[in-house]
Parts: sequence; C-alpha cells; structure tokens
Amino acid sequence: MAHAATPRSIGRLAVLLVSLSALALATGCLTEDSVREEFDAANHCETAEECVVIYPDCPLGCWTVVNASEEDRIRDLVESFHDQQTGERCMYDCPAHSEPTCDNGACVVEAE
Repeated sequence: MAHAATPRSIGRLAVLLVSLSALALATGCLTEDSVREEFDAANHCETAEECVVIYPDCPLGCWTVVNASEEDRIRDLVESFHDQQTGERCMYDCPAHSEPTCDNGACVVEAE
C-alpha cells in the first residue's frame, strides 16, 4: 500500500538533504546539479507568504523560488558554489517575473 507524503515525512527528507548539503559543503564538491537539487528541496510552501525569490546568477539560473525558512541556507550554498568556480563568469539577460505564489505545495513565479 502506497503512503502519501506527509509534512512530517517531507520534513525528515528536508533534514536529510540539509545534512547531505552540509557534507557537500564540507568536502567542497558542489556541482550545478547538486545545487539545483538543493533548490528543489528548499521549494515547499503552504502559502505564498512563505515563498522568496533568490537570484543565484549564471550558471545556476536567473532565479529560484524557495521557502523563506531555507533562504539563508540556499544563499550560503550559492555563495559557496560561486566561490569554488574559476575562470570567467557567464551572464544572463533575465526577464522580469511575477510575485511568488504557492501552487500545490511548491513556490512558483512566472516569467513576464
């Protein structure tokens, strides 16, 4: 019998992902994919007021939307990722976006 995800099971998964993220930071092995996985793990909500937009810069995307409780952790992760990069940085020409909303438990914005 399949079980639906509950806030408690989602919270446990978030704790596991935070632990894995801390391990990645400690070992210095951040990749674009691992950072984007953290963006996904931090994107959860019950109301739009919980959602904040972060601008991670190239090559991580124009923006990502995460739960406000995850904002500092994600900003630190992005900073650590950029600190370990060498060479020239790429640049994006990013479009404007809407205010964040909460849609089916995920924070979202729409490009305008």
